[in-house]
Order: sequence, then structure tokens, then C-alpha cells
Amino acid sequence: MDTFSLNLYKNFQSFGAVKLIDFVRFEELIDHILLDIGYWNHMDLPVQKASITVTDVMDVPQQEEMFGECGVFMLIYMKQLVSGQPIDISTKPVIAATQFRSRMSIIYYESSRKAILN
Repeated sequence: MDTFSLNLYKNFQSFGAVKLIDFVRFEELIDHILLDIGYWNHMDLPVQKASITVTDVMDVPQQEEMFGECGVFMLIYMKQLVSGQPIDISTKPVIAATQFRSRMSIIYYESSRKAILN
């Protein structure tokens, strides 16, 4: 938020039908949200217009199939980003997605089993 920057992590660069969102409208939306939540008052700053810097991150691992991996890739990226790790998949992307699905199913199964037992 301090820098008003947005990084785009596109994991399927070759799919030509994907279009970037209209960032002018996105900035207007951010302006309204910041006012609605009282961001400027809370931060004790004068109201400003959002001017968002967009960076298209180019070294993102690419999924190999057209369907079925988008959500898994997004989860892999988010896990790495929120834990401070660089975006990196050292194994073949389809294998990384399968491994991630397996880990997530085990976590889900274990949490559901604990909830039932409690």
C-alpha cells in the first residue's frame, strides 16, 4: 500500500485471449475503497489519488496445460509470496501442481478429521 504498486504474475503467457484489466478503472475503485474504509484518516495523511505502478513479472514459471492448473498455480504463488520466498518451482510445473494438490488434500483431510473428533 505504501508504494501503490501491483505485481502481475501471469503463469500462462502464451494464452492470447487473456487481457489485462483496465487499470484506470482499477485505480478509481481503489480510490473509492480507500475513502470508504477511512484509510487516509487512519494513516493521518491527506487524501490522494491512487496512481498504481504495475510491474509485469516476467520470470514466472509457466503452466503447461490450458485448463485445470490456474487455481493451483495461484495457491503455490501465494504460499511462496506470503512466506517471503521467491517465486520458484524447481520441478516441472505439472509435477509441482500435482504435489501441491496432494499436500493440500492431506492438510484438508487432517483438519476435517480433527474437527469431527472434537
